[in-house]
Amino acid sequence: MTEGTRFFWNLVLTVVGSGLGTALIGTWFKNHFDAQLETQKALLQRTGKIHEKQVDALLSIQANLDAALFYLQRTTSAGKTDVPDAVWFKRAGERLAAASETFSQSRLLFSGVLEQKLDEFFNKSNTVGVNLRIAQDPALSGMEKTRTVLLEKAANAAHSDLPAILKVIRDEARAVIHG
Repeated sequence: MTEGTRFFWNLVLTVVGSGLGTALIGTWFKNHFDAQLETQKALLQRTGKIHEKQVDALLSIQANLDAALFYLQRTTSAGKTDVPDAVWFKRAGERLAAASETFSQSRLLFSGVLEQKLDEFFNKSNTVGVNLRIAQDPALSGMEKTRTVLLEKAANAAHSDLPAILKVIRDEARAVIHG
């Protein structure tokens, strides 16, 4: 080993051993871990904001769907109340429209299963509405059998099919909220 090489190694060992080297390596590690920590913080904040938007949308959609189902069931129920069917039907339509608007604005926030079930609920509700409108059409006067079949289809969907779909939606929403 030459005198220059020995001097170089002595200098390196002195710097590393003196604490300056340790401080430099420590600073490098700190900067590296701080950058990773900031990245993780940003990801957590983004995920938290997305989850908040999901929860807000799901709460609004769920409340409107529950109300719409209630109104559709009142419209199709055998026992009538003081409120005319047209009023119940209009209220159901308003709630479905509100739920649909919220859903369309936040569709990208939901999983495929939840999106599919919400679409299914809206489609089935639309079918109930179409059947009710056709059954109430004056052009069907004298066609009581056809009217009865349409009303039974609407009632069956409103009292059996829609609650089952809404239960799946509710379960999926709970998984998103609490998952």
